[in-house]
Amino acid sequence: MVRGLPASVLLGLMGCLSSVARDVLWSAEPPAARACHLVDGREESLRIVRLESDWTLQGESPSGKVTRKPSEWFSWGAYRPAMAGHHVLLTDGSQWVGQVLAVSQSWVVVSSQLWGTLRIPRKYVCAIVVSPPLPWAARDAIWRELLERASERDRVLLQDDDAWDGELRLEASLPSRLPLYWPGVSFAIDGGQVVQLEARRIRAIRFAGPAAGEATGTSGVVAFRDGTRCRVREAELDGSRVRLELASGWQVSGESERFLPGIAYLRSPPIGWRVLEEERIRDRRHVPMLTRKIEPRWGRSVLGSRLKVADSEYGWGVGVLGRSRLVVDVPSEARVLAGAAGVDDRALEAGSVIFRVYVMERGGEWRLAAESPRLRGGDEPWRFGVDV
Repeated sequence: MVRGLPASVLLGLMGCLSSVARDVLWSAEPPAARACHLVDGREESLRIVRLESDWTLQGESPSGKVTRKPSEWFSWGAYRPAMAGHHVLLTDGSQWVGQVLAVSQSWVVVSSQLWGTLRIPRKYVCAIVVSPPLPWAARDAIWRELLERASERDRVLLQDDDAWDGELRLEASLPSRLPLYWPGVSFAIDGGQVVQLEARRIRAIRFAGPAAGEATGTSGVVAFRDGTRCRVREAELDGSRVRLELASGWQVSGESERFLPGIAYLRSPPIGWRVLEEERIRDRRHVPMLTRKIEPRWGRSVLGSRLKVADSEYGWGVGVLGRSRLVVDVPSEARVLAGAAGVDDRALEAGSVIFRVYVMERGGEWRLAAESPRLRGGDEPWRFGVDV
């Protein structure tokens, strides 16, 4: 059970999540040490040296060289979403950040500082966001519309908030010489009229197809400092070389001195740990009115936007109001309940919060297992690991 003190504050409970790091400069220097979270609830400072294909993590800590088996760790670093550049959203929920140069029936060509010029097979692309809105709520609303809803027809969202449904008229092959800037697309609207849409008029394009899957389960996550976030089945990082097999099946590899220092966040597949999924939440109530249940969306704040604490974004967890109570059923085989709790960045002026974690064994009484310091919006999340 987790309780916060003041009312009208957006809170986020995020089970098994990483720490926060603020790091925005690019360089080819060795990666900085960041927090690595272990499945037993401990945290250690670790500089990555190598990630093996079986998710064994090798690094250097203040005490020397460290090797962490995939059953020992679940995350390293922190993910910060990019607010600029084009975002190519893939069918498995991954997103690639860069500059779109061309789109054909078979390929989407993206140029990025880290990967250079990259050809992404069109069959793996769900949508392209040309101009992400700066307000968080507006950006999250577009992401939900593009990723979480199936579309029977191609759809174009324009800068003036208008939306057209129709058919994209894409060339069968890429141009022999790629342009410096993407010119836009031809679009056939109802009635057969074909219009040429310049890229500057487009906010986003949604290709016809099913909703994108949030490929969790056996997949892990590799995210880079430019905002690119990949849901992967298998990953290998070794010096200047990187190889990723995404959850969609697409494989990409490259070699650059920037890859290793460009890594911002790693999350291993659930091998020695598991996420407390939404069905494990047995009760959630607003403390002053315990007769009224709160039904927030899993992975969202109470307003429906992504969970965002201390400028970092989290994919798992649940947003609740201030003075709320969550009761979760922990699997009997679990040894440690590890998590993070913080005040949503959109509640900077909404007061302070204290989180408390209580544990109750079968037939026993609630006992206080952990208590946070007083937290406000913008503070780093409080992390805990309690013996269950």
